[in-house]
Amino acid sequence: MIYQLNVECPKSYKITSSAQSAIKMNLYNTDMVLMLSSDAIITSYLSPGTYYIDLRFDDKSSSGSIKTKFELTWANNGWDLSYNNDNDVLTHLHEIEPNCRQLLYMTGIHCITGAFEWRME
Repeated sequence: MIYQLNVECPKSYKITSSAQSAIKMNLYNTDMVLMLSSDAIITSYLSPGTYYIDLRFDDKSSSGSIKTKFELTWANNGWDLSYNNDNDVLTHLHEIEPNCRQLLYMTGIHCITGAFEWRME
């Protein structure tokens, strides 16, 4: 089976697959050019775009479920916005629908005072 993977953020990702029988994973770019191949884990930096994951059993007579997980290589709780600094957030906007982007951020500060300016250029 070939699955489409849409990547919005340029980051390092880990794709892990497992099954009761031996499997083969192939990662292709948008032009269906083979990028990486593995029997369990593919770790790669992916730029925004469309990718394809091909999952197959090594033995064509095998069948069953293949469990696959797609995650960041390094866990991340979000992008830090620094106080009193310019922060370039354009690379962190996520397209949630055509022509509509969203910035998600978290802060550990419970009581924030001061003036904030949000400017998109």
